[in-house]
Amino acid sequence: MVAAVTAAAILSVPTAALASAAVDPETITVSGSTCAPGWTAPPSGDRTFVVANHGSSVIEVDLIGGSGKEVGEEVYAEIERLAPHTSLTLQTVLPPGRYAWRCRGVDDGTGGVSNWKRVTGQPVSGAHPYVPVDDTQVTTATLDYRSAITAGLGQMATDADQLAAVVDGGQLTQARALWLTANLQWEELGAAYDTFGTYGTEIDGRPNGLPGGVDDPHFTGLLRLEYGLWHGQPTSELTPVADDLDTAVHQLVTAFPTLQTTPNNVALRTHEILENTLQFELTGEEDEGSHTELATAWANVVGTQTALSAIAPLLKLHDAKVLTSVTAGLDQMAAQFHQYLQPDGTWTPLATLTTAQREQLDGSVGALLEQLAEIPDLLDVPPKPGAGAT
Repeated sequence: MVAAVTAAAILSVPTAALASAAVDPETITVSGSTCAPGWTAPPSGDRTFVVANHGSSVIEVDLIGGSGKEVGEEVYAEIERLAPHTSLTLQTVLPPGRYAWRCRGVDDGTGGVSNWKRVTGQPVSGAHPYVPVDDTQVTTATLDYRSAITAGLGQMATDADQLAAVVDGGQLTQARALWLTANLQWEELGAAYDTFGTYGTEIDGRPNGLPGGVDDPHFTGLLRLEYGLWHGQPTSELTPVADDLDTAVHQLVTAFPTLQTTPNNVALRTHEILENTLQFELTGEEDEGSHTELATAWANVVGTQTALSAIAPLLKLHDAKVLTSVTAGLDQMAAQFHQYLQPDGTWTPLATLTTAQREQLDGSVGALLEQLAEIPDLLDVPPKPGAGAT
């Protein structure tokens, strides 16, 4: 993977260090209307540039080109966000070849490409360019993911039917078991939530912020049914909740083919699913009485694995090491949660874990999130530059 300068790794430009260098790094100037005008290609080798944003907007800057299959296809160095009126140092290894700077406004996607210049000199080792993904590749991965979600929604509809039937029949003990089955199936669809729109709220809305809290009539879906099943509410009160849930699930199944999944959403959610797990499940915030937080967390890992499977071919092309690492990390994380599934099919309540056990889970999820955070950037489809930069 090419080394990137991000907001988490900003390098200053120390005057003394620059003065002591054998060759002063060239300053590459960018703005909303210019992209490295008049830049000079250095000799091949380990090179440092100072990139200065003279404009008033945040700019993404890439050094593109090289000696690969097609000039301009590879990225040799990048700054993901360069704030207005700031400078960052950018280090990279450049083999002989042709190169240019590409600039894009982070907010509006406008930008352009500098003049192409030729780097000459001896062949070098240690360069790590990557090829950005394109719209076609991401569209294919998204369609693969949507196929998996379509199958998952079909199973969800079956689960909701069975759950509504036993609630309507007053079989509330059996309903608790079927509620968990349906809830875990829903949680495995995590990367698709942004696609579901208002259906997601109807099926899995929280009482947070509602005037009546858990008693508010707008509190519906799985969590509302969980609250009722584990707080002793009668069949007469639970039946309309289960029936409405069943209806909402079937409506979503019908509507899903027409709902749009935005570009980059699958890659982004491979990180966000477990981020939400850390925030809501491993704090107990989302529990409405079943105390099955660890089961939900396990299902969230499965949902992340489903999303990762769809983008794995792309990730293998662009950073196979990251794919190997996060695949192993997710397998280990799933096993950590699954150890709390008891032989009788119940799950250990989060509240009964020791402090050390909870800290271990929190630490494992946090460490895995650091790895998963790389994926959205690796597979980001940049906006196509518009007019304005030269």
